[in-house]
Amino acid sequence: MSNNPIPVDSAASKANSWWRFRRWVHRNRSAFHVVAGIFALAFSRPTDLGNAIALVIVLIGMFLRIWANSCIRKNVELCTVGPYSIVRHPLYLGNFVIMLGVCIAANSLLVIIAGCAFMALVYAIVIPDEEEKLRRLFGQAYENYARRVPAFLPNPLTIGAWSFSVGAVNWRRAARDVFLISLLVAMFELKEDVLERVYRVEY
Repeated sequence: MSNNPIPVDSAASKANSWWRFRRWVHRNRSAFHVVAGIFALAFSRPTDLGNAIALVIVLIGMFLRIWANSCIRKNVELCTVGPYSIVRHPLYLGNFVIMLGVCIAANSLLVIIAGCAFMALVYAIVIPDEEEKLRRLFGQAYENYARRVPAFLPNPLTIGAWSFSVGAVNWRRAARDVFLISLLVAMFELKEDVLERVYRVEY
């Protein structure tokens, strides 16, 4: 009897490993936002103007998230109204806008490029994984929806088909999220004050 191990289908093994990696990224996507935020803060050179611009951008991203959350019934029905008539993944777009604002608060071209590239890579993995689940849940209805509506970037040519309806807003959750992200931007302002007053650093 041969003692050689049974050969493993390397193609299937690699596919399975890639699937597990995608699921791991999907499950931990919130942690990647935290990592990106800490990176931006650590390498930041904040200014008052940059913080003000960042806060506006962050609040736009938060508004998009609140709007999207008001419309969706996750895994229950296919949402195609409100921001979901503009892009298929408005929650992820809102997250990306928030992270763009955080990177701008850093006042560093390196942070902006690295942070946005990192988040783009995360969503390049997360979005296809999410869409596989949605296709399993909603079948042909999702296929038809995907043909009409872009995944991540709005198409201004389709503005006539956009819906601006708003659902039930969870104001407690919205207030919590706005507070937490505003607190992060405030940390950039705090760092600027410390650098100026304690270390006499000016940009």
